[in-house]
Amino acid sequence: MTACVASSSVARTITIRADEWYPLNGQPNAQHPGVMIELAKAVFEPNGYAVDYDLLPWKRAVSAVEAGEFDCVVGAYPEDVPGFLLPNHHWGSVGTGLYGLSNRTTTINQLDQLLQYQVGVIKGYAYSDDALNQMIATHPSTFVAVHGSTPLESNIHKLLHQRINIIIESPPVMKNKLAKLGLEQQISLIREVGTAKPVYLACSPNIADMPDIIELVDQQTMHLKRTGDYQNILRKYGFSVGD
Repeated sequence: MTACVASSSVARTITIRADEWYPLNGQPNAQHPGVMIELAKAVFEPNGYAVDYDLLPWKRAVSAVEAGEFDCVVGAYPEDVPGFLLPNHHWGSVGTGLYGLSNRTTTINQLDQLLQYQVGVIKGYAYSDDALNQMIATHPSTFVAVHGSTPLESNIHKLLHQRINIIIESPPVMKNKLAKLGLEQQISLIREVGTAKPVYLACSPNIADMPDIIELVDQQTMHLKRTGDYQNILRKYGFSVGD
């Protein structure tokens, strides 16, 4: 299958939805909208496509894209989006961290020690550690899931008020959010778990031209890597450029 490049007169709009997960994806129309939004624009716009990006709660975004209401989500681990169409080339790698109040000593040497606590997660999220994902799925009374438009802020609020003991979040995302909220001294990393895993632009299996769009993504990602633009965008947001 050969990817089609849209002409400017009949430009196809690529609709992208996700919850805010900055620095991967941030506020629409921001000067610095995030790694994955800048990459999406760099892939699609020079080829005659428009990019329509907006925020939705994650679980709702995934459901809407799966149903074909929108084209793609960003910031997805494959486990987040079973059955979706993924490019061969990811757009960065992200790990998982455990966070707690800085004035409390919390030691987690083994994952099963999490079962002693109330742990904040985000509804519908997969994390970069498979054993952790399995534990979350089988212990819903321990892993308290929030949802909505600002789920990480909700978990931070709950942690500060000691309604939960630990938050699970990606280190670059949490680092950015704590800096924005001025909470770097109150909340700190307990430890990272597992290893960083690739995250993707993940697209609907129920839109007819999506295989062509995915092929275009792979072609243009390779082009951006050859020109160095891919590496420059990742570095701009503090991400490693290694595959």
